[in-house]
Amino acid sequence: MSNLVSQVLGIKYPIIQGAMVWATSPSLVIGVSEAGGLGVLGTGNATPDILQTLIREVKKATDKPFGANLLMIPDLLEAVGPVCIAEKLPVIYAGILANLDIELAKKHFFRWHEAGMKIVFKACFISDALKAQEAGADVIILKGWEGGGLVSQETTSVLIPQGADCINVPLVASGGICDGRTMAAALTLGAQAIEMGSAFMLADECDIADACKDEIIKTGDMGTVMTGFNIYNTSRQIRNKYTNDITAFQENNPKEIVMVGFKEKTAGAVKRAMHEGDIVNGSIMVGQIVPLLKEKRPAKEIIETTVSDCERILGRTVR
Repeated sequence: MSNLVSQVLGIKYPIIQGAMVWATSPSLVIGVSEAGGLGVLGTGNATPDILQTLIREVKKATDKPFGANLLMIPDLLEAVGPVCIAEKLPVIYAGILANLDIELAKKHFFRWHEAGMKIVFKACFISDALKAQEAGADVIILKGWEGGGLVSQETTSVLIPQGADCINVPLVASGGICDGRTMAAALTLGAQAIEMGSAFMLADECDIADACKDEIIKTGDMGTVMTGFNIYNTSRQIRNKYTNDITAFQENNPKEIVMVGFKEKTAGAVKRAMHEGDIVNGSIMVGQIVPLLKEKRPAKEIIETTVSDCERILGRTVR
């Protein structure tokens, strides 16, 4: 019997590429999907026109399944949801950091299923994963705090066994996974598949700035830091002047001031790093496994070596 996640999503390998804003452009999504994984557009707050353009660019280059990341925010869903339906997007990759509105999820999950789309929901909390399951998600991703970008404060090794005990749809592990060893660990904990984000930032098809890729390769142990920790907007990224400034702002001001000024101080930071190559004043969102990321490779090689090494370690097929 084939892997449950692969079976549901129609992919060859049980690997999902994380949706990273300013890092997962059509070129990376195409590379991952063509290689047998699930490529996912990191659309963030993209307008309907931009999202339509991105989806069409991917569909022109591949007939393999792929997805687009939609945040479970009412106004955003009403704006871009119809575009996904009209463009016949194969997979909706939905998510929110915390406190999923189950009625909102039921409403939109129904619409997407009616349009023939599969729904992958990414959660950082078991409570949100259970809500998404009740609302009808086809696949659940649980992301531990080892991951890059927005995270909670619970590890993958704690989240996945909990999820395996209470989630009935196919389960995907995310956070701190970048190779066959970490994939084998995730599957042993109870997941059926993995999501990798940081590992794909070094893919040849990922068009982030070379300076950004070089900084990822150079970063060693304890090279990441969490920001937004006191305003429920925790995010992991490489330590630099930008993160030092943000941390100082958080530590030296009352929470009320931080809540107001945080958005302004972080605006455009990811784009500065990823597209402009400003690794000093920009935000490079990667996971704790960044010390293991040491070379640039094609997406196909990243996927195939991860799966083959995992199978060798476990002594069984996982695809």
